[in-house]
Amino acid sequence: MPNLTRFLREREGTAAVEFVLLMPLLLIIAIGGMYLWSLVSLQNTLSTSAYRAARYLSVEGYYLDDWQGEGQPIADRFIRGELQEQQINNIWLNNPDAVQLQVDLLDSNGGRSKPECAGQTGGAGGNPADFTFTVSASLRMPLPLPRLLSTDPNPDQRLTIRSNHVSFLECGQTELSE
Repeated sequence: MPNLTRFLREREGTAAVEFVLLMPLLLIIAIGGMYLWSLVSLQNTLSTSAYRAARYLSVEGYYLDDWQGEGQPIADRFIRGELQEQQINNIWLNNPDAVQLQVDLLDSNGGRSKPECAGQTGGAGGNPADFTFTVSASLRMPLPLPRLLSTDPNPDQRLTIRSNHVSFLECGQTELSE
């Protein structure tokens, strides 16, 4: 019995035991923070590329003959190019075959027609919704970690990030100015 009480009063090695007990929690927090940071970076890239595509189409879209035939590939190229640049640095994009990117170029009424220019339809008398368009980007990718609390045996383990940017045609604009 005296050895047991002496053992319980001993304080040497408590720091090592605390370190061993807390290290898994600290690792989970650190790795989760890196995953979260990469997701925020990916959302920022998707949003910025949708903005850039919409801005380009806002200025140059007036000169396109076929809005969907020419505008859709331009928006797609802007967004795919930005994501390919980030693919090297982002852990979510390590498997490019598993990542699905969908880019849509829609007018304000949900159709795919070229928006009108305010100056061509009598100026301010037209409906403002007739002059806008939306560049919509949706990125679906697999989750790297399984869902721990899911009761569904086959849950859809895909993460979707969306970004929409609404813009309008700047008719008569001769050069891009910020």
